[in-house]
Amino acid sequence: MEILITSAPLLESLASRDAGLQLRRSSTGLAQNYAAATIARSHADFRSKLRVALEEADETQRWLRMIRDSGLSSDPRLVPLLKEAGELVAIFSKSCATAERRK
Repeated sequence: MEILITSAPLLESLASRDAGLQLRRSSTGLAQNYAAATIARSHADFRSKLRVALEEADETQRWLRMIRDSGLSSDPRLVPLLKEAGELVAIFSKSCATAERRK
């Protein structure tokens, strides 16, 4: 997801800057919360951190859709990023369900 942000097209325009910053926050939050889940102190802590990672993945997907649908960016790199975000939402959803069953 960083490709869109580091090449700065979303941050250059006042109209898209907020969406670009929010996208950066949610996508980096996803990574950090997943990393935190891998070193959780308990199963309850693991489930909690995994749920936050799922929320961040979902938010990232929503920001990418909004950026595309509003016309803030027509960058063709949005297509694989949206696909990846959807895959991450599916993976984290399934992982959360599995963790809940095993509590």
